[in-house]
Amino acid sequence: MPKGEIVEPRPYDELGQSELLALCCWREARGEPLEGKLAQCWSVKNRVQKPGWWGRDWHSVILKPFQYSAFNANDPNATKWPVEGPDWEQCQHVAETVMNEEIPDPTDGATHYFDTSISFPKSWGNEAEWVNTLNVGRLRFWKVKPREDLSAEEDV
Repeated sequence: MPKGEIVEPRPYDELGQSELLALCCWREARGEPLEGKLAQCWSVKNRVQKPGWWGRDWHSVILKPFQYSAFNANDPNATKWPVEGPDWEQCQHVAETVMNEEIPDPTDGATHYFDTSISFPKSWGNEAEWVNTLNVGRLRFWKVKPREDLSAEEDV
């Protein structure tokens, strides 16, 4: 496809794992530096590697309602598809790099992130139960504190 053309929209279940991760990266982190894109994709991979309420594979994790806002029906990004060019190519490369674990996880196991345009999400619960593992660009990455860390805090 020539550069500058919109990637053909398709149903998500027709996208391969890497394509869906690249689309998630493009929709969620296209304005971020390379490190932000890598961290965004690693946070998705961390969820895939630790199945739970958020899903058990790439498609179920990415498409879980209200997890990645760019896939929510009311989000303006939900209907956007990338334009062929450097931004999209970088997101595709990052998705492949993360899927193949060609670089270590810069998030230290983060499974969540949010944009600096919002404060710590109340739906996550108590901020004291979370560790902020990385801040890059406008993204803040988080993981739940290990249980032993929570117990130690209660003893203080």
